[in-house]
Amino acid sequence: MAALIVSFLRQHRFFVFTLLALALVSWYAAVNAQDQTNIRAQLDALRLELDGIEAVITSRPMGDSAFQEKRQRVEAIAQAMKTITDEQSPRAEAIRSRLKELGPKPDDKAPPESPDISKEREEREKALKEFDDTVKLARTLSVQADQLQTAISDKRRALFTQQLFSQSASVLSPGLWSDIGFNFSHDVRALGIVARDTIERAVDRAGLLGGLLIALGLGFTAFATMLARRHVIAMIERSTRFGNPTRLQRALRAVAVGAIGFVIPFFGIFAIEQAVDGAALLPNRVEPVMVAVLRAAVFISFIGSLAGGILATAKPEWRVLPLGDRQAEKLAAIARRIALIIATGRVIESINQAIVAGLGLSVLSKSLIALLVAATLTIGLYRLKPEDRGDAFGDQRPFWIVIARLFGWVMVVGISISAFFGYPVLASFLADQLVTIVILTVLTYIGRQIAEDSFDYLMSPSTKTFRSIQSASGLSRPALEQITVILSGVLQLLVLGLGVTLALAPWRVDSGDILLPLKAVIFGFTIGEVTISFGAAFFAIILFGAGILLTRGLQRWLTQNYLPRTHLDSGLRNSIVTGIGYTGFIVAAAVSLSGLGLSLEKVAIVAGALSVGIGFGLQSIVNNFVSGLILLWERAIRVGDWVAVGAEEGHVKRINVRATEIETFDRSVLIVPNSSLVSGVVKNRVHNDRTGRVVISVPVSRDADPDLVHRLMSEAAQANSKLLRDPAPHVQYKKLGETVKEFELTGFVAEVDDAGRVSSDLLFVIDRALRAYGLGEILSRTLMVNEEKSK
Repeated sequence: MAALIVSFLRQHRFFVFTLLALALVSWYAAVNAQDQTNIRAQLDALRLELDGIEAVITSRPMGDSAFQEKRQRVEAIAQAMKTITDEQSPRAEAIRSRLKELGPKPDDKAPPESPDISKEREEREKALKEFDDTVKLARTLSVQADQLQTAISDKRRALFTQQLFSQSASVLSPGLWSDIGFNFSHDVRALGIVARDTIERAVDRAGLLGGLLIALGLGFTAFATMLARRHVIAMIERSTRFGNPTRLQRALRAVAVGAIGFVIPFFGIFAIEQAVDGAALLPNRVEPVMVAVLRAAVFISFIGSLAGGILATAKPEWRVLPLGDRQAEKLAAIARRIALIIATGRVIESINQAIVAGLGLSVLSKSLIALLVAATLTIGLYRLKPEDRGDAFGDQRPFWIVIARLFGWVMVVGISISAFFGYPVLASFLADQLVTIVILTVLTYIGRQIAEDSFDYLMSPSTKTFRSIQSASGLSRPALEQITVILSGVLQLLVLGLGVTLALAPWRVDSGDILLPLKAVIFGFTIGEVTISFGAAFFAIILFGAGILLTRGLQRWLTQNYLPRTHLDSGLRNSIVTGIGYTGFIVAAAVSLSGLGLSLEKVAIVAGALSVGIGFGLQSIVNNFVSGLILLWERAIRVGDWVAVGAEEGHVKRINVRATEIETFDRSVLIVPNSSLVSGVVKNRVHNDRTGRVVISVPVSRDADPDLVHRLMSEAAQANSKLLRDPAPHVQYKKLGETVKEFELTGFVAEVDDAGRVSSDLLFVIDRALRAYGLGEILSRTLMVNEEKSK
């Protein structure tokens, strides 16, 4: 039987293979159809979900937490759409390529194609249509998801603005004090009832033993914090027993002290919270008060530890910030006082909620806490006078201190105005942001120091780590140093980005919103199809300024850190830095215009309208700008080149947008338009290389031995180490006159700037050699005789 089957397969193998191929194609088509059906069902479900979210956020009021949940779901849907698009697009392209191989469908006049080809074409076209429809639907839903994310972000910011600028009675308003007086007895009675219930329940359920255990837990947490802080500080300081600590060691010590002041109290307080909650020792409405008190203790511990680690009032050599002793002590006191006030405000707010205090008392407590923060900051800034910085900085005032003082006074004014004009929520928010921004700024500063100095320490060429990586990777020392600098820069950028993201989070700006252009919120006007608002214009200016600052920072980093570690010449370095400057300017302008609401098409329309004015009024400027780009691209003239323009010679110092600066040998600056350098005749002495030519003419008496003169000049040339040996210097017998013979020494130096100094050295040596053989005196007498004859 088996032999018959094998014989049949051999005789009809072509027919069998055809049937198998058709079966595989049918199976693949069925699987694809089922797959497409499942994907379409998934897309339909996601579309219904997006429609439902859109209907919810537009039809009913929602809180910030609900908006965040909806946005997270929309982000998940957007990611699912992207996954489907990425999976289906290559498959659609593969089917489209197969259709191209089949060629176009023949028309009526052409011979008909075979049934197999027709069937294959129909199946491929059907499958392609299904894939294309799926991809288009997924992309449409992706656009809808992006629009929903933007809409949710706008609604969150609008809700935040509404809450922040909700106005109530001012602390100076008699109506506020009247309301507080009216509800005072009720609030005091409620406070007494809550306190009595809390004490009775705690005593009933915990007793003396439970209270003692809680007190022991708090004491143990405080003791563990102090003990860990002492041991860690001692361990770090032992590493620098000899010599002053480095910047990295100071930063690590500050981080360690701050972390100990937060981590140990946090876990201790968390354990106490869980124990109290598990035993149900407190009424439900009092538990938030207990949580607020415990977290206030953690906050005060963290701020005190961080200030102590950064300012190091007792050990100035470990101070992170360059401040004098008096300034450090005053700043530490300000930080602790403001932290205590903020923590007290949080506890008072939780008590107001527990006793359901009247609105007037809540408004008063928020306003007074904010005003206390402003008053404390005012006193601190007043005591921290500019003249007190003399012991640390002399007569100079660092830029960061000026900015810090300006920021402090701005916050004082903002908090005071908000509190006195009836905006307690805004005043409390600004007080919180004062502490938040200062903490994040300090931590970001320390993080950048650690990121930079850690790479410098670990990847120093003298360390074992550097040698091990170099040996394992096979990279050269300069290449590994360049990689180290790049990684350090990337890590610093990540630290800075994290700090900015955390600082913007309380303002309802998520990390995804940072990359999206902000829309008009309050006022605006429309010109044609372009809507311009004051908020968008201000944001566009900020974007443009930030882009320029980032570009300047990147240029400075390349100039000072990265490019000096490369083997590129100074001209190419300047071209790279200048090109990055132009690119950064264009990108910043494009991003700012996008934030303003102008697309590239609209910018092109505006540019077309201005082209006539540019053509007539700004023709020379545009010509010089384009010429500058040509100079940077062709590099016919580079920074550092020795060029001659007309009768002037000098070194190229800078190639600007409009003109090129050339420093002449008398230290003057020659400013030449770029168009003149492109269209004019310029002599570049170092275009191909920086080799310089040295030519020295030496006249001697007619009676002098030419072989001796040749030997003396050749020996002088061979003794000079600056002259190149290839091509070798040579002496020529140039002229035979009536009274003198003239010899010429020609040589080359590797650096054209050394030609004058080498010529001087050779003349000294040759002159001494000629005088040693009496040739210089004979020449002098001969020249005197010739001068007398000419008279």
